[in-house]
Amino acid sequence: MFQPDKDKPTTTAWDFLSKSLAVNSSCVLLLTQAFLPNILAANKAKIAFMSSRMGSMSDNTSGCLYAYRASKAAVNSIGVSVSIDLKGKVVTVILLPPGINNTNLAGGLGGFGPAFEPDVTAERLLTLVNETTIEDTGKFFQHEGYELAWYGKETRHYIGVMGWSFAH
Repeated sequence: MFQPDKDKPTTTAWDFLSKSLAVNSSCVLLLTQAFLPNILAANKAKIAFMSSRMGSMSDNTSGCLYAYRASKAAVNSIGVSVSIDLKGKVVTVILLPPGINNTNLAGGLGGFGPAFEPDVTAERLLTLVNETTIEDTGKFFQHEGYELAWYGKETRHYIGVMGWSFAH
């Protein structure tokens, strides 16, 4: 749920805020609960939560989008909590913001950076999921392969995605 016109200091209404939280975050926890028996039965199971950098406290330099940011921060909080609860069961849990992609949603994101092609992003995300291990559980990785900080300065910890090198 990304609707900039409904998500400003003067326009964010209760119904929009509660729907954003329900769709973007509450469903994430409920789906995880529903699949948990299968996840726990799997060998080297992994859970990848789709998040957004807009849910990062350290990356909020533009303000606005209160409902969207809050819902993605909630996803991040849920993901970290699930990672702590399942680490002893050897389930890797990571959080992945796909970045801005060339989709209908990106049309409302002018000024937030370049849009990537969805197939390229999907390939990068799948590579990240495949390359992460239990040591990475609870971490927040940008689709280019580096770890994002939850707050404060980014760590730029690369996990070596397919030998890619990114200059930032």
